[in-house]
Amino acid sequence: MPNYAQRRQRVFLILSGVFLGTLSLLNILGISRFLDLSFSAFGFNIPMAVAVGVLPYPVTFICTDLISELYGRKRANEVVLMGLVLNAWIMFLLWIGGELPGFEPIDPNTGSPALDAAGRSPVFFEMRTLAFGAVTA
Repeated sequence: MPNYAQRRQRVFLILSGVFLGTLSLLNILGISRFLDLSFSAFGFNIPMAVAVGVLPYPVTFICTDLISELYGRKRANEVVLMGLVLNAWIMFLLWIGGELPGFEPIDPNTGSPALDAAGRSPVFFEMRTLAFGAVTA
């Protein structure tokens, strides 16, 4: 049976991992899809579009609050700082992934990946643009 210190460390790693994993996915996939949560109340139709990213976002607050309560503000701040570094790392990887040559056709006029028949960029480049916007925001 693990001792108290080992269990305490395991809880910290789980909370940190959930925070960092959720944060990184939110910034990549968070605004890639919107949900229609419209409803009717008192005879009125109330439109409501919600980005997928807002669903797991509260988990990040719960994790940092628990870390702060159980391990102190300093440890919570360290995890949040690591989240900032992780976001920078993800943005770097997305940037470099878009700069390196790929198999998609290149538009000779712009030097960018050619648009498809519907006028859209390849999926990677659309996701990259959305992720850059989410992290910047």
